[in-house]
Amino acid sequence: ELLATLTDVKPALSTGGLLVELSYLWFTGKHVLAYDGGLGVRMPLETPFECGVPGKVLMDLLKTSTLKEVFLDLVKDGLVLQMGRSKPVLTTLDIDRCPWKFPETLPKKGTATVPLTEGLFEALSQVLFLKTSTPTQAYHFGVTFVPKKSSLELYSTDSCSIAQAVVEEKIPTTVPKFVASWAFIERVS
Repeated sequence: ELLATLTDVKPALSTGGLLVELSYLWFTGKHVLAYDGGLGVRMPLETPFECGVPGKVLMDLLKTSTLKEVFLDLVKDGLVLQMGRSKPVLTTLDIDRCPWKFPETLPKKGTATVPLTEGLFEALSQVLFLKTSTPTQAYHFGVTFVPKKSSLELYSTDSCSIAQAVVEEKIPTTVPKFVASWAFIERVS
């Protein structure tokens, strides 16, 4: 269960960069989250501690274990990951260093949301190939979503060519036209 939850959060885990906090998994006591500077993912996970832990290191260690249960314990020196007789200690960061403050309240279900369906993923695959290497306009930074009454149109452009795909699904009327960033699109597709 722990590894499955962390795998769901992993798409928002940064693999490099200047801010070390972006490569950490953040445990809040009720959730685990990751944020790479563009995409943030939070999943429910009850833990008795609040801190940041190096995400790749923790996940790599968990993947090496064949045990069904591991134990996590916060001590003065860091987070102890007990897997049988092995007890590696991972460095931790104070929860105040978490780079992303996930909103306390989420939008009500059905308001301004676009369901992630097979049709949407298929449409994304049809427009992903067209992006500019020198973005100058807002729509260059991702895929433009244009909700219609009974469909959702997706566009990408490099200002010379344009790619369009249509998802035949009813989208709530509260969803505005928006640009989903390339970082987000690449993580979910």
